[in-house]
Amino acid sequence: MRIFTAIDLPEALLDELSLRLPTELSDSVRWAPLDQLHLTLVFIGEVSPHRLEPLLEAIAEVEFSPVSIHCREVGSFSSGILWLGVEPSGALLRLQQKLHRIIHAQGFQLPRRRYRPHITLARGKTVDAGTMAVLANRMAGFEFSFETDAFCLKSSQLRQEGAVYTTEAIFMADETAPELNPRRRQVR
Repeated sequence: MRIFTAIDLPEALLDELSLRLPTELSDSVRWAPLDQLHLTLVFIGEVSPHRLEPLLEAIAEVEFSPVSIHCREVGSFSSGILWLGVEPSGALLRLQQKLHRIIHAQGFQLPRRRYRPHITLARGKTVDAGTMAVLANRMAGFEFSFETDAFCLKSSQLRQEGAVYTTEAIFMADETAPELNPRRRQVR
Protein backbone atom coordinates (compact mmCIF):
# COMPACT_ATOMS: atom_id res chain seq x y z
CA MET A 1 0.00 0.00 0.00
CA ARG A 2 1.41 3.45 -0.97
CA ILE A 3 0.75 5.98 1.77
CA PHE A 4 1.39 9.60 2.71
CA THR A 5 0.29 12.18 5.27
CA ALA A 6 -1.66 15.18 4.05
CA ILE A 7 -3.99 18.04 4.85
CA ASP A 8 -7.35 17.96 3.11
CA LEU A 9 -8.63 21.14 1.50
CA PRO A 10 -11.87 22.87 2.48
CA GLU A 11 -14.83 22.86 0.10
CA ALA A 12 -14.65 26.64 -0.30
CA LEU A 13 -11.13 26.38 -1.74
CA LEU A 14 -12.15 23.56 -4.06
CA ASP A 15 -15.12 25.63 -5.26
CA GLU A 16 -12.84 28.60 -6.03
CA LEU A 17 -10.42 26.38 -7.92
CA SER A 18 -13.23 24.82 -9.96
CA LEU A 19 -14.09 28.30 -11.23
CA ARG A 20 -10.51 29.30 -12.03
CA LEU A 21 -8.67 26.29 -13.37
CA PRO A 22 -8.43 26.41 -17.17
CA THR A 23 -9.95 23.21 -18.50
CA GLU A 24 -8.79 24.10 -22.02
CA LEU A 25 -5.35 22.71 -21.15
CA SER A 26 -6.68 19.16 -20.91
CA ASP A 27 -4.72 17.97 -23.99
CA SER A 28 -1.33 18.90 -22.56
CA VAL A 29 -1.88 18.10 -18.89
CA ARG A 30 -4.05 15.83 -16.80
CA TRP A 31 -5.90 17.79 -14.13
CA ALA A 32 -6.19 16.22 -10.70
CA PRO A 33 -9.82 15.64 -9.73
CA LEU A 34 -10.87 18.38 -7.33
CA ASP A 35 -11.97 15.89 -4.66
CA GLN A 36 -8.44 14.40 -4.69
CA LEU A 37 -6.55 17.69 -4.13
CA HIS A 38 -4.57 17.88 -0.89
CA LEU A 39 -1.43 19.31 0.66
CA THR A 40 1.10 16.49 1.11
CA LEU A 41 3.09 16.62 4.34
CA VAL A 42 5.23 13.47 4.05
CA PHE A 43 5.21 10.93 1.25
CA ILE A 44 6.02 7.59 2.87
CA GLY A 45 5.70 5.19 -0.07
CA GLU A 46 5.03 1.47 0.01
CA VAL A 47 4.12 0.09 3.44
CA SER A 48 3.43 -3.55 4.13
CA PRO A 49 0.27 -4.28 6.14
CA HIS A 50 2.18 -5.52 9.22
CA ARG A 51 4.00 -2.14 9.50
CA LEU A 52 0.88 0.00 9.17
CA GLU A 53 -0.50 -0.23 12.73
CA PRO A 54 2.81 0.63 14.46
CA LEU A 55 3.19 3.53 12.04
CA LEU A 56 -0.32 4.79 12.84
CA GLU A 57 0.42 4.58 16.55
CA ALA A 58 3.65 6.55 16.14
CA ILE A 59 2.01 9.24 14.00
CA ALA A 60 -0.81 9.57 16.52
CA GLU A 61 1.73 10.68 19.12
CA VAL A 62 2.64 13.80 17.14
CA GLU A 63 1.45 16.83 19.07
CA PHE A 64 0.37 19.84 17.04
CA SER A 65 -1.81 22.91 17.18
CA PRO A 66 -4.19 24.05 14.45
CA VAL A 67 -2.29 25.22 11.38
CA SER A 68 -3.07 28.25 9.20
CA ILE A 69 -2.63 27.60 5.49
CA HIS A 70 -2.22 30.41 2.96
CA CYS A 71 -2.38 29.51 -0.74
CA ARG A 72 -1.21 31.79 -3.52
CA GLU A 73 0.82 31.78 -6.71
CA VAL A 74 1.06 28.98 -9.23
CA GLY A 75 4.09 27.39 -10.74
CA SER A 76 5.52 24.22 -12.17
CA PHE A 77 8.27 21.74 -11.48
CA SER A 78 10.51 20.38 -14.22
CA SER A 79 8.84 17.01 -13.63
CA GLY A 80 5.68 18.35 -15.30
CA ILE A 81 3.67 19.16 -12.16
CA LEU A 82 1.57 22.33 -12.10
CA TRP A 83 1.05 23.52 -8.53
CA LEU A 84 -0.68 26.01 -6.29
CA GLY A 85 1.81 27.37 -3.80
CA VAL A 86 1.39 27.21 -0.02
CA GLU A 87 3.32 29.62 2.19
CA PRO A 88 5.73 27.67 4.41
CA SER A 89 4.52 29.03 7.76
CA GLY A 90 6.30 28.07 10.98
CA ALA A 91 3.40 25.93 12.23
CA LEU A 92 3.14 24.05 8.93
CA LEU A 93 6.89 23.41 8.77
CA ARG A 94 6.98 22.26 12.42
CA LEU A 95 4.17 19.76 11.79
CA GLN A 96 5.86 18.47 8.63
CA GLN A 97 9.23 18.13 10.40
CA LYS A 98 7.72 16.31 13.38
CA LEU A 99 6.01 13.86 11.04
CA HIS A 100 9.16 13.38 9.00
CA ARG A 101 11.21 12.63 12.12
CA ILE A 102 8.73 10.18 13.65
CA ILE A 103 8.13 8.33 10.37
CA HIS A 104 11.86 8.11 9.72
CA ALA A 105 12.35 6.80 13.28
CA GLN A 106 9.98 3.96 12.37
CA GLY A 107 12.55 2.81 9.82
CA PHE A 108 11.09 4.32 6.65
CA GLN A 109 13.46 5.75 4.07
CA LEU A 110 12.09 9.18 3.17
CA PRO A 111 13.15 11.61 0.44
CA ARG A 112 15.86 13.99 1.63
CA ARG A 113 14.82 16.94 -0.50
CA ARG A 114 13.71 20.21 1.07
CA TYR A 115 9.98 20.39 1.76
CA ARG A 116 8.21 22.76 -0.65
CA PRO A 117 4.54 22.94 0.36
CA HIS A 118 2.23 22.93 -2.65
CA ILE A 119 -1.00 21.51 -3.97
CA THR A 120 -0.59 19.51 -7.19
CA LEU A 121 -3.18 20.77 -9.67
CA ALA A 122 -2.14 18.87 -12.80
CA ARG A 123 0.53 16.65 -14.29
CA GLY A 124 2.01 16.53 -17.77
CA LYS A 125 5.14 15.20 -19.42
CA THR A 126 6.44 18.73 -19.63
CA VAL A 127 4.99 22.15 -18.94
CA ASP A 128 5.41 24.57 -21.82
CA ALA A 129 5.45 28.35 -21.48
CA GLY A 130 2.02 28.68 -23.08
CA THR A 131 0.41 26.30 -20.60
CA MET A 132 2.01 28.17 -17.68
CA ALA A 133 0.90 31.53 -19.10
CA VAL A 134 -2.73 30.42 -19.36
CA LEU A 135 -2.69 29.01 -15.82
CA ALA A 136 -0.97 32.11 -14.41
CA ASN A 137 -3.52 34.36 -16.14
CA ARG A 138 -6.52 32.41 -14.80
CA MET A 139 -5.06 32.33 -11.29
CA ALA A 140 -3.79 35.95 -11.23
CA GLY A 141 -4.44 37.53 -7.84
CA PHE A 142 -5.75 34.30 -6.34
CA GLU A 143 -5.21 33.91 -2.60
CA PHE A 144 -6.99 31.66 -0.14
CA SER A 145 -6.40 31.08 3.57
CA PHE A 146 -7.87 28.50 5.92
CA GLU A 147 -7.13 26.92 9.27
CA THR A 148 -7.05 23.21 9.85
CA ASP A 149 -7.06 21.23 13.06
CA ALA A 150 -6.41 17.86 11.42
CA PHE A 151 -4.21 15.96 9.03
CA CYS A 152 -4.71 12.49 7.64
CA LEU A 153 -2.96 9.39 6.45
CA LYS A 154 -3.98 8.52 2.90
CA SER A 155 -3.41 5.51 0.72
CA SER A 156 -2.89 5.79 -3.00
CA GLN A 157 -3.91 3.34 -5.69
CA LEU A 158 -2.37 3.97 -9.10
CA ARG A 159 -4.77 3.47 -11.99
CA GLN A 160 -4.69 4.14 -15.71
CA GLU A 161 -6.73 7.34 -15.27
CA GLY A 162 -4.59 8.53 -12.33
CA ALA A 163 -4.15 7.94 -8.62
CA VAL A 164 -7.13 7.41 -6.34
CA TYR A 165 -6.67 8.44 -2.71
CA THR A 166 -8.42 7.00 0.32
CA THR A 167 -8.28 8.47 3.83
CA GLU A 168 -7.11 5.72 6.19
CA ALA A 169 -6.93 7.73 9.44
CA ILE A 170 -7.45 11.29 10.67
CA PHE A 171 -5.30 12.88 13.37
CA MET A 172 -6.68 15.83 15.34
CA ALA A 173 -4.84 18.77 16.88
CA ASP A 174 -4.35 18.56 20.63
CA GLU A 175 -6.79 21.39 21.43
CA THR A 176 -9.62 19.94 19.34
CA ALA A 177 -9.54 16.30 20.33
CA PRO A 178 -9.73 15.93 24.11
CA GLU A 179 -12.70 13.57 23.86
CA LEU A 180 -10.86 11.16 21.56
CA ASN A 181 -8.55 8.46 22.80
CA PRO A 182 -5.12 9.66 23.93
CA ARG A 183 -3.73 9.02 20.47
CA ARG A 184 -6.22 11.49 18.91
CA ARG A 185 -6.91 9.17 15.99
CA GLN A 186 -10.08 8.50 14.09
CA VAL A 187 -10.02 5.70 11.55
CA ARG A 188 -12.38 5.76 8.60
